[in-house]
Amino acid sequence: MTLVAFLHEQISVVCPIESVSIGRQEDKTTWSITFKPVATEIQKVAAQAVITNFNPTVADLRSGLANALDAALSAVPSIDPRIKIVFMEWRKQIT
Repeated sequence: MTLVAFLHEQISVVCPIESVSIGRQEDKTTWSITFKPVATEIQKVAAQAVITNFNPTVADLRSGLANALDAALSAVPSIDPRIKIVFMEWRKQIT
């Protein structure tokens, strides 16, 4: 999962959006959100709060771990269902 996709996922929890754009990663003033028409002002404020509090370094780490877990699950189709449950729980905790 890319950083933009991860951020989009996080913002979508609090606000209906079309897309997210990251200009320069180190400068959040270059980041933007395209809201869906149904987004309320309160939801837009919440979405902006997600960006304000978003830590790209932590997100990169979480995204990388999620991708690694997905790859591990895909690589072993005959994985023991009990182990798969543990992997899925780990994935929920990091995203």
